[in-house]
Amino acid sequence: MELQTTRLGRLETLEIPEESVLEFPHGLPGFESHKSFALIEDRRYLPFRWLQSLGDPSVAFMVIDPVNVVGTYDVDVVELDVECLELVEGNDPDVLCILVMEDFRTATVNLKAPIVVNRSRQRGKQVILTDERYPLRFRAFNPGTTPRPAASPC
Repeated sequence: MELQTTRLGRLETLEIPEESVLEFPHGLPGFESHKSFALIEDRRYLPFRWLQSLGDPSVAFMVIDPVNVVGTYDVDVVELDVECLELVEGNDPDVLCILVMEDFRTATVNLKAPIVVNRSRQRGKQVILTDERYPLRFRAFNPGTTPRPAASPC
C-alpha cells in the first residue's frame, strides 16, 4: 500500500505493509476525524516510529515505546478500553507514547496518555491514565530521571 507523509518535512511516498494500518474508532484527542493511521517503522530511525494519518499527509506523530524513556513504565488498561481494542487474555498490546521534539535536548514524551495498540486486530486507542506517576510532559532524554509520584496532601 502506498502512503504519503510529511514526517521529515517534505512530502514523500512510502510503501507500507497492510498490517501496519491501524484503525482508531474514536480518532485521537484533537484529531477525532482521523480514524485510520499507519505505524511507520524505519530501522534507520529506531527507537522512533511515526503514527501517520492515512487521510492527511501532514498529520503524523512521532512515537516511542515508553520503556525506552522510563524502564518501569506500566499501563493498566481499563475494561472499557479492553473492549474497544478487542484485547483478549494473553495478547499483550503494544504501548507507544507521543514525542514532542523541536530540539532533542528539550524533547518531551506524553506518559499520561499512551497509545495502546492491538496489532492482531489492527486497532488502537489513546487512553488517559489516572496514574499520577506519569506526567503529560516528561523530559524524554534526561538520563537517570524517572517520573515521581505527585506530592500527597498533608
